Amino acid sequence: MRKICISVSVAFAILFSSMTAAKPDPSVIDRIEASETPWDAIPNHFWNTLALSQLYGYTGMDDDSQGVLDAAMNGNVNAIVLTGWYLVTFQHGDQQQLGYKYLRKACDLGHQRGCHEYGYDLLHGADNLEKDEEAGLEMLDGTCAKGVAVSCEMLTRYYFSPSRDSEKGLGYANRGCYELSFGPSCSAVGRYWLANGGADRDQKALDAHRRGCDFGYLGSCDAMGKMYAKGTGDIPVDWEKAKKYYRKACDGGWTSSCGSAGGR
Repeated sequence: MRKICISVSVAFAILFSSMTAAKPDPSVIDRIEASETPWDAIPNHFWNTLALSQLYGYTGMDDDSQGVLDAAMNGNVNAIVLTGWYLVTFQHGDQQQLGYKYLRKACDLGHQRGCHEYGYDLLHGADNLEKDEEAGLEMLDGTCAKGVAVSCEMLTRYYFSPSRDSEKGLGYANRGCYELSFGPSCSAVGRYWLANGGADRDQKALDAHRRGCDFGYLGSCDAMGKMYAKGTGDIPVDWEKAKKYYRKACDGGWTSSCGSAGGR
């Protein structure tokens, strides 16, 4: 079973429109029959969670598992990608392989989240899916270019790893932060400048973390608190600003900031 690494901030940031066909078309999922999918084991409320609804565009369909399957069989691309994600994440063996067929089909139909999920597992390898870094990187590059911010973040992490191309990673982080308004990408930009120096590194790091905090990424709020509390290069010590950002991070649930939120 693969690890789930989807943050709540991402789940609330990505919406997709529905797409349905007029008549049932089993070929849309490679003639996969309904009996092959263990729907009875899926609690109905699973399909109704807000995060899944927003993340996979699951809106306007019946609020039960059979309704999702029916929608997938009728060509609803959001139902197809949601089905694939469920099978890949929570099932094993043949059912997991079936999930990758759903994700690949959703990607072929133009659902960028389906492409992201499939590309991510290609990049890292997973149960029942052979690792193919080149194909995974190409797929994630495509979804990042088409506006899937979490794909940009995954590529940033990949290229920021030791012995890889950190400048290329910075390019993906910049896109995620400055073009797609994705907080974790802004945090990555800030960390890059603080670690790698360069002209105006402190102001660049502060600007990136400020954006990340404004976009709701609490780690960036905490980082700003640290920068103002300690003073960093061109950034003077400012306890009032430090407490402000520590408090914002703490109130949002970033517990490591809470001890510093009271300040001196």
